[in-house]
Amino acid sequence: MLPASVLDGTRRGRLSFTQHRVDVGRLDVLALWRYSLRMATGRRTTIYLDPEVHKAIRLKAATTERSISDMVNRALRQSLAEDATDLEAHEERTEEESVPFEEFVKGLRRRGKL
Repeated sequence: MLPASVLDGTRRGRLSFTQHRVDVGRLDVLALWRYSLRMATGRRTTIYLDPEVHKAIRLKAATTERSISDMVNRALRQSLAEDATDLEAHEERTEEESVPFEEFVKGLRRRGKL
């Protein structure tokens, strides 16, 4: 079980691994390995989260044995992939004829849709 201070974010300041360590066996090794991997391959940044979002992501990280960084990276990659799909769809439609909004609404009214 994780200490309440870890889950609710009441711990402040820069803490070392020994201060963050929670006696849960193999999870300590996994956390250290993930930390080492992230520091070797990732870029460090600061983001500001709403307190409720921060608590939720900390709880999810603890229960899924994933790091917050991993979850944020996955969410950002998914969002960027969706953007790429949207851009591809936009590029496919650039040759289509553009219809002014007013004209489109008048057409809807003529066809009895409004």
